[in-house]
This record gives sequence, C-alpha cells and structure tokens, in this order.
Amino acid sequence: MKFLLRSLLIPMAAALCLSDARAQAGGKSLPPIARVKSGVNLFIELHNHLLFASHQAEDTFPEYRTEAKAYREAHELMKDPAAMQIVTNACIAGPDIATIGKAATNLPAGMAAPDQEAVRKMIGAIVSAWPRFKQQDGPDRNRSLQMIWSRVLVKSWGQVQDRLLTTLYDKFAFEPLDKPITVYPVLEANELGASGVTDKGYYTIIPVMKAPGFVVIEELLHEVTHVIDEHQPPGSRSLLIRLRQAGGRADPETLDAFMHGLIAWNAGELIRRFVNADYKPLYDISPDVAEPLVPYLPTYQGPWVGYLEGKISADEVIKGMAASLKPAGAAPAAAPKTGKTGS
Repeated sequence: MKFLLRSLLIPMAAALCLSDARAQAGGKSLPPIARVKSGVNLFIELHNHLLFASHQAEDTFPEYRTEAKAYREAHELMKDPAAMQIVTNACIAGPDIATIGKAATNLPAGMAAPDQEAVRKMIGAIVSAWPRFKQQDGPDRNRSLQMIWSRVLVKSWGQVQDRLLTTLYDKFAFEPLDKPITVYPVLEANELGASGVTDKGYYTIIPVMKAPGFVVIEELLHEVTHVIDEHQPPGSRSLLIRLRQAGGRADPETLDAFMHGLIAWNAGELIRRFVNADYKPLYDISPDVAEPLVPYLPTYQGPWVGYLEGKISADEVIKGMAASLKPAGAAPAAAPKTGKTGS
C-alpha cells in the first residue's frame, strides 16, 4: 500500500442520501466474509496523532513534545516499510498497552538495527503517551470517532455496501479473501501505512476529519479495493492481475501510477453511478487527487466506462487499457490540455 498524504481542506457536507442511480447496480449477493466491518481503535488514533505531531513544528503539541521527537528520530532511522507495519499491527492487535509495549521486544532477526531502533522508539512513545492521552485527549477523540463511526461507517455504509461491493467484486473479478476486512477511522489526515493483516483479519485506516459522508465512503472503497487486490488468493484471475500482466512491458512506475489511479477513479465513479448521481468524486474537487490521474483520464473515461456500462467485455477493456500504456523507455503521452478531471 502506498503512503498517502490526504488533504484536510474538504468542508463538512450534508448527510448521505441515495438516488435513482443505485438501481443500476447488480443484484448479486455478497458473500458474508466480503462484507466490510469497522471499529474505533484508540491505540491507532494515538499512533496516528503522534505521526501527525511529528510532522508539525516542534512545539505544536507541547503535551507530546517528547513522543513527537521520538517519532521524528524514528523517521530518520526507518528505511524498511516492515518497521512501520510492526508498529501499526501492534496497535491494531492490542488488546492493551502492555501487550503493545511487548511488540518492541520481539523484532525480526533479519531486520536492520536502525529499523529495529525506530520500532522501539515509536512503541516506546506510544506506551509513554498513552496514560496522558487516555485521560486528556482520548475521551473527546473517542466521542468524535464514535459519532462518525456510527453515522457513516455503520449506518450509511450499511445502506450502500451491498450494491457497491457486489459491483466492485463483479467488475474486478475479485475472489473473496480468507479473512474479513475492518476499517478504522482516524481524525487527522496523515502519512501512514494504511493497511495490513493481523490475527483479527485485514484492516485499513482512513482519515475522516472534516470529510463529508460520501467522501469517507469513497476513501473506504478506495482503500478496501487495494486490500482486496493485494491479498487475492493464489490462482485468482482478477481483472487487475490480468491488467498488470497485459501491461508488463510498460514502465513499472507508470504501470503502478495507472493502476493506483484506476482504483482511485473507480471508487468515486461507483458512488456517482450506483449511489448518488449528484455526487462529485474526489477527482473532481481535489487537485491533489486529480493531478496524478490526468494522463490516464481518457482511458478511465473511455474503455473503463464502457466496461462499467456493460458495453465491452473484460477482455476488451484489458486490451484497451493496456494499449494506452507506453512500453518502458517510450516518451510519455501528453496530458490533456483542458484540465478537466471528471466525466
């Protein structure tokens, strides 16, 4: 999963509402294990807050000055993404601060010493900050997270997940995973390895502060697509696996950007098509989201839309999209001059 810096500049909006566009969604049933769960985890919220604090001016959060400093030092040491994954997994798994603290004492033998030290610094900072966080900031953050969780991730997502996920599984030809996926909201947008797997199952983390309900659901669908894609069982012939194979001669960075862009663009488009026809996806309202997609919009809005509308087959959409990817070493295609980001 890519690290992603998300914008906090999206204003609050009205509650979710459904439109006639939802009638277009397929009527297939969703396997129980494919239903996405959600929950509030204050250990993850603290970890995320310390990450956020570590990217701010030194005295922005004086009550966590020592812990933010430890996180900054850990950033300098950390080279292996597995180190951050250990910290995040420990917070997800819990179930208490003592157990999380023990995660720093049993690190992989093959992990480089600086990465091990980075894990110890972060875990130590979480353990150090937890008593203050639990007493001072935790109750208010918990109330905010519980409110968003109950209104958006339970009630609103519960109303739309069947039509969105059945369409997602159908169009991407995904196989269900062996464990459920749980989504955990956090308040601040951040640079964070946003998914993983523990004994509890797969998880992903999404920022929710100042984001209207449909944006939260678009982010959820985006990140859940990544989780399903990255953990397809052996033998899966998902559309994304086939597309990577068909585009294998393309520059790897270009192929990665194209695939990530397709997942991001599709998440907003599914909501607009199958839940609320008036919804403006993130690629229409956020320059940060739109900019990386611009070179690929003709493909998303051409072959991929044709596929979503049932006008072309999976084989045809793979062929059409792969043809748009230049072989490694070829000059990149010019971006559209209009700057339009939506259909």
